[in-house]
Amino acid sequence: MVITGYSFGDDHLNEMIFDAATRRQRSEFLAFLYEEIPQALAQRARIMPNLQVVSGREAILGGIQAEWQEPKEASSNIWNDGKFALRDFECLARHLAQSTAQLTGNDGDLNELLKKAIAGEQRQVNGIVDG
Repeated sequence: MVITGYSFGDDHLNEMIFDAATRRQRSEFLAFLYEEIPQALAQRARIMPNLQVVSGREAILGGIQAEWQEPKEASSNIWNDGKFALRDFECLARHLAQSTAQLTGNDGDLNELLKKAIAGEQRQVNGIVDG
């Protein structure tokens, strides 16, 4: 399960995620956080190796928490200003769209919808309202 755009500020939803990760140990939960990792989430991720947590400056992978070390030849779609860029939904969506195989048939339509969705999100962020 990929979790993005959620700050883990709702205890009720958090418990549902933590319970699922505990009960389904063979499943993987990957949370991309735009900001810092909340302490309660960090405590859970350190004891639940199937709960991976990623932020701009650090990550908890397999129960181990550490700061990112930006590679010397960092890809601009993965690293931005010394931070892991995929924590940003727009960067993650762009990266996933670019990492798929050659698009054919209906996949081209899906790619166009994704581009429109990303453009719409950018307009909303910039305060532009569609009429």
